[in-house]
Parts: sequence; C-alpha cells; structure tokens
Amino acid sequence: SEELPEWEDSQAIDRKRKWFTVEEALHQLAQHKPAQLTYLQS
Repeated sequence: SEELPEWEDSQAIDRKRKWFTVEEALHQLAQHKPAQLTYLQS
C-alpha cells in the first residue's frame, strides 16, 4: 500500500491530510472524538 497524492475526499470536499504527534492526536481525539480516545487509553 502507498500514500496517494490525491484521494477521493481531497477532491470532493477539499479535505487535507495532516500528521500529528501522538500527544497532539490524543488532544484532537479528546476534543472531537472522545469515544475513540477511550480505545487508546485502555
């Protein structure tokens, strides 16, 4: 598998890829998807 330069969501809704540190990802999950954060905390 490889990372494609363009994908469906990037063209359809102008979604951008962004890499996070683990610490920042946990913070983002806590704000936007707290239920998913519990999977990483257990």
